[in-house]
Amino acid sequence: MSSLKKISLKDIAEAAGVSTALVSFVLNGKKKEYRVGEETAQRILKIANEMNYQPNLAAKSLRSGKTKTIGLVVSDISNPFFSQLTRVLEDEATKGILYFLAVPMKMRVK
Repeated sequence: MSSLKKISLKDIAEAAGVSTALVSFVLNGKKKEYRVGEETAQRILKIANEMNYQPNLAAKSLRSGKTKTIGLVVSDISNPFFSQLTRVLEDEATKGILYFLAVPMKMRVK
């Protein structure tokens, strides 16, 4: 596999000799629900790990309806209050496996 190519469920399925649906069940933690054998599940997980599979976050967000993203718009990031607030929120967001987006916005008052 090329290191530039994003690994897909299809790539893992082909390497494991199973269907993409089976790979999806295993990677989404539904192997028991769909009665996937332990040996098959372990083989799929091992291959996914070896291929350095990373789920597509955009697709996952569309399916679940949740982005797990926190957005913050601040008027002046150079203000110590806003920079400290931004740092604390970013640190807390990463603990909860959330994505944090801070956007500085210079507001002009006339």
